[in-house]
Amino acid sequence: MGNPYDAADLTSSDELYVMGLSTMPAYRDLDGSLTKAWMMSQRGSPRNKELFSLTMDPRPSEELYDLKNDPDQLVNLAADSQQDAILNALRGRVGKVMNDTNDPRLTDAFDKLPWVDSTKP
Repeated sequence: MGNPYDAADLTSSDELYVMGLSTMPAYRDLDGSLTKAWMMSQRGSPRNKELFSLTMDPRPSEELYDLKNDPDQLVNLAADSQQDAILNALRGRVGKVMNDTNDPRLTDAFDKLPWVDSTKP
């Protein structure tokens, strides 16, 4: 099983910003199910290409959504160069919050979990 999708986000009344701390596929390691079986069987279908991509492709490193004009968060504006100033400001805000709260994702705390020796009481 893969690692969970790790992200930090900020939401305001106007926008949602998601900073992906890992870009692993969101659902590729799902347990077997009818939905996953259908998705896998339809992955070559032009009609379902976008749906398959949304659920199985790696997540982008950043996402920015205009919640007023795109409340369903379907159009990621992060690659739009007109959004650079907003993205830079939001990156700074996320970094500040993570630093101010001593977010453990800024360290290797989750990469080196303590060893538990099951042979000792």
